[in-house]
Amino acid sequence: MRGGNLRHRAVYVLVLDAGGRLLVHRRADWKDVWPGRWDVAFGGVAEVGEPPAENARRELAEEAGVTAALERVGHGAYEDDEVRVRGDVFVARSDGPFSFADGEVVETAWVAVADLPAWLAGRSVCPDSVAIALPLLPRLELLDRYAAAPDRLAAALAGLPEEALAFRPAPDAWSIADAAIHLADNEAVDFVRLRMAIAQSGSLIQRYDEAVWVRELDYPGEDLDAALVAFRVLRARSRRLLGRLPEEAWSRTLRRPEGGERTVEEKVRGDLDHVDLHIRQIADLRSAWEAARGGPPPGGWHQR
Repeated sequence: MRGGNLRHRAVYVLVLDAGGRLLVHRRADWKDVWPGRWDVAFGGVAEVGEPPAENARRELAEEAGVTAALERVGHGAYEDDEVRVRGDVFVARSDGPFSFADGEVVETAWVAVADLPAWLAGRSVCPDSVAIALPLLPRLELLDRYAAAPDRLAAALAGLPEEALAFRPAPDAWSIADAAIHLADNEAVDFVRLRMAIAQSGSLIQRYDEAVWVRELDYPGEDLDAALVAFRVLRARSRRLLGRLPEEAWSRTLRRPEGGERTVEEKVRGDLDHVDLHIRQIADLRSAWEAARGGPPPGGWHQR
């Protein structure tokens, strides 16, 4: 295969730790292709009939001595005078411990994703994984932020008593609970919108009036805990869906009633901005409540 530079199939496994750093490694000098170079992904050539996920699990165990849950995040191709390869890309999240018993790896380093361009500059690297796997890291960061929204909302509400959740700085103003329930209801709307964009690209967005929903759906009478559970469940399902999308699906669209289109990627980024907006709103309302009460108690507010 190598001698004839034949097209072949391989896998690439990006290993990230709990802090989001990438595990890079230097290949042994005896490797038949790109010896001694740094690589951003573990992996290797598929055996005959071997499914990509099994290929990835096998290579990760052989090269890094670790087993971890794998998520497929994309695929790509690379060709030059030495290699012609098509590969699936997976991500594994693990802090180790790692072992490199087969000798293919002689040196490793943890590198923050933001520092990778500078770290790789001037080093001899494997061009296939840089071309196929490395471009997917920004998308992974986007999806990690997307998945973290329920935890961020829970942190924004942590310790607030019922009086704080119901506090309104003005009679017609939203409360903290209103903002949180709005995020849950909006997630239900966006759950459908996302799937319409993916499955029926070009569908028309149906708008809703969020202020009317707060009033007519009796947000003060809603079960906030149930709303938070719904937000978490729906966001987790959409995160899993987005992780399985082929690259071209990120360019599928929804049509706006006022004209124009919004791609799936633009929609996901808009969802992040929307959550940020209301978490800032909750922080402002919390500050207003504390100011009205003369500040938080010395030990902080009791957990809900």
